[in-house]
Amino acid sequence: MKLKNRLLKLIGAFVFLSPLIGYGASLEANKKSFESPLVAGLDLQYYPISYKNYYWTHDSIFKTQGVAARLGLEWIPFISSAGKFGLGGGLSLGLVANVALNDTVKASLVTLPIDASFSYHADFIKHQILVPFVRLGIEAILNTQTSKTGGERNGVRSYRGYVLTAGIKLCLNFFDPKTGNQLDANTGINDVYLTVEYLTNHPLNNTQETNLSHREFRFGLRFEI
Repeated sequence: MKLKNRLLKLIGAFVFLSPLIGYGASLEANKKSFESPLVAGLDLQYYPISYKNYYWTHDSIFKTQGVAARLGLEWIPFISSAGKFGLGGGLSLGLVANVALNDTVKASLVTLPIDASFSYHADFIKHQILVPFVRLGIEAILNTQTSKTGGERNGVRSYRGYVLTAGIKLCLNFFDPKTGNQLDANTGINDVYLTVEYLTNHPLNNTQETNLSHREFRFGLRFEI
């Protein structure tokens, strides 16, 4: 009789717990297979800058080197078998510091580039290891020249140019898709990339007060969300 009662209790417990176990397993399976919709890309970039056509004085150009960082956000409204198409923009901050104008005068150039662009990414399959991309856009650069030794130029000036970019993305999810799937399920980040791109900026016209046309390689980290 006691054995019968124990068996009935075990059967009852199993019947009660089975739906809970099945529900938990279903949640875990859904979590592993979950893939959030892709709508945007977030870029964090670092790059060297050099403005070879910038006049530090009324008649002097100097060979200079600075650094800049950029935060970019791109909307990806069109995804097809032909690739991805995006519309985006970004904000950068650049500094060319302590340029010697003569033996006693030094000056620095602070820039705030703002850009908008249209892009195409040759991305055809999930977790494609290498993704080439191109970008066409415009850029406005607010800039000011500062100095503690008499080399400043008063006011904030602006420069406008068009931008051509070509680059490539290395998909880190390709090397560890399991961790990538968990990241997607927990945060909504579809893919993580290392990026390198080559950019050229050309003036929209030659009558601007400053010429901050430039070209450089940019290196960064991209999250597609």
